[in-house]
Amino acid sequence: MKKMLIVSVFSSILMSCGLLFTTSNTPVNTLQLSDGTYLSTDEYNEITPFAFHDTTGISYLFFSSDRSNSYDIYYSIINPDGTFGKAVMLPSPVNQTNSDEMYPVVLFDGFYYIMAFIRIVTNQTNVLSADTDNPVFTTASMGNVLTGNFTGLGYIENVSGEYVTVSSNHNARLYFIPNNEGLDFNDLSITNLLSPSYSANGFTIPIQNGHSDLYIKGVKSGAIFQIAAEMMSKTTIITQIYMITYTNTIILSNIIPLDPYISAFNDISPFVDTKDSYKVYFASDRYNGDSHKGDYDLYRYNIYTFFNLPATGNILASDKSAPTVTFIGVTNGETNYSYYIDLPVKVADNICGYYFTKVFISTNGLDYSEISKVDYNTFDQLWYYNFSFPSDGFYTFHCYAVDWFGNVSSTNTYNMYYRSI
Repeated sequence: MKKMLIVSVFSSILMSCGLLFTTSNTPVNTLQLSDGTYLSTDEYNEITPFAFHDTTGISYLFFSSDRSNSYDIYYSIINPDGTFGKAVMLPSPVNQTNSDEMYPVVLFDGFYYIMAFIRIVTNQTNVLSADTDNPVFTTASMGNVLTGNFTGLGYIENVSGEYVTVSSNHNARLYFIPNNEGLDFNDLSITNLLSPSYSANGFTIPIQNGHSDLYIKGVKSGAIFQIAAEMMSKTTIITQIYMITYTNTIILSNIIPLDPYISAFNDISPFVDTKDSYKVYFASDRYNGDSHKGDYDLYRYNIYTFFNLPATGNILASDKSAPTVTFIGVTNGETNYSYYIDLPVKVADNICGYYFTKVFISTNGLDYSEISKVDYNTFDQLWYYNFSFPSDGFYTFHCYAVDWFGNVSSTNTYNMYYRSI
């Protein structure tokens, strides 16, 4: 039997039921290593997963496990085929010998990697932060501390920015710590959800004249815990009366209905990974081995997208128009004498701004690559593709865009000649 938490405020977290994201043709999958074994262990608990996708192209799954008696934070590399690498425990100062560390949330502010996590010491659950110049925190400097009786952390990136969410389950308040080139614990904001949560992760869906934040939450239902969902829609209405313009923001919250299937197991600490396709990582005690009943292992729902969620059809039907792509400030057939080019691209869409759009470009017919949102200029509202010419010759650039709803633009083409000086 795996060691269970004895801290009262957190032992109650390790339970759950109600599956929001499961259907008969989208089974729950265990997390398999590249050698055919599994990331989770028979002897210990694995909980609080968080997927982080580095700008280098490498993806990591961070989680907490009691493999070293107390709960510590580990990471595993997510392979391109969906398997995982061996788990590696983070060193001190993130992990300590006389405390429990869990709920890792990892961000990159353009300069440093930042981790927020919960540390439990003598029944006190505090939120801590650490920063480093490497994504696996082999060395790290400890930052701010947020003291309080917290139960879980989460993550959301919406139209206002990037945030770590903090839950306490004592009320429906959800606290937001902004990533302002580092986590700013002194600039907390609060959103009141409809029900308390042990943790809440979110993502944003654009709607006409606004957006909806969809939160996937760990909640309690009777004596067990379940995965639930809540949507908060914000719509801005602009009216003009007697030449005076009034702007009103309407906020509507609603609970997303659960699927008819209700799990008899405890499912906890859900995290939504929105890269490429929508995947939900969570921990569950559904393992049926007699000697391991009640133990927690990591699982994943695959190939499930928010398009299939109940009560979202009316939102998703609001945009059927494809974006348009235009090369700016260049002329087909011209000669460039600089060894590199910052090729400006303008993308226009009916609803979706740059945050909800992906732009892809290829050079001389090679595979398309996505232009990073880091290369979007919010001042002139243009995307910039940085390219260095390997040799003199003709070059052809093809570019297209896809908005959040899957509408694909026509491909635009720019031809030019590079001649070195």
